[in-house]
Amino acid sequence: MKKILIVIIILLIPNFLFSKNKVLKIYYFERPPYHYTDKSGRARGIINDKVKKILKKANIKYSFQSVPVKRIFLLLEENYYACSPGWFKTEERVKKFKYTLPIFRSKKIKGVFNKNINVEDEVSLKKLFTNNYKLGLISGFNYGPIIEKYLKIFKPKVIRVTTEPNNLIKMVALRRLDYTFFSYEHIKEFIKLYPDFAKNLKIVSIKEIKHGIKRYIICSKKVDNKLIEKMNIAIKELNLLNED
Repeated sequence: MKKILIVIIILLIPNFLFSKNKVLKIYYFERPPYHYTDKSGRARGIINDKVKKILKKANIKYSFQSVPVKRIFLLLEENYYACSPGWFKTEERVKKFKYTLPIFRSKKIKGVFNKNINVEDEVSLKKLFTNNYKLGLISGFNYGPIIEKYLKIFKPKVIRVTTEPNNLIKMVALRRLDYTFFSYEHIKEFIKLYPDFAKNLKIVSIKEIKHGIKRYIICSKKVDNKLIEKMNIAIKELNLLNED
């Protein structure tokens, strides 16, 4: 009888108690200045550094791992004990993953054009999407509610590529594509890293885009809600959105 009681008690212990000593895997992909691996092999970047603050404040053990962007979603869908930072919130992702509170607000998204394209310093999405320009976007990326909405309405010719973000901008600089979209902090980082390519670019404001977009940490369904709440408490206490 005593043995049976012990077994029942063990079975009734919540799963999250077993996971107290687990190491939460943080998947990120190489996209400076948000997240990247430095020369010492450490995970760095605007967003990765914020995540470290959150997890330290929440007293959560963690380990960073650089993973190709498409692989991140597959791993999270396979219910690994893991999260990934820096993502927009979309209806599709909310169904598949758990979200924390927002941890970062990007600068406004801009158009990145080849300098030989005749375009004004500020242009509407309607004008862009009803023109014959070659728009390049990264396959699997979400470009925020406004751009995604106008893509569905006007259905412009889009060339979807599976490449690193900076390679896409280089394709625009080399006139393999006419333009693409990136948030301004990413564009600034590209200009700093690749000045020779940057000479062939023109940065354009988009009329419909008035604000930057919030970014979140997404986690697999395996991550306990209590752990998400611990991160949310840390995010509130650190007041991260007001840091930027």
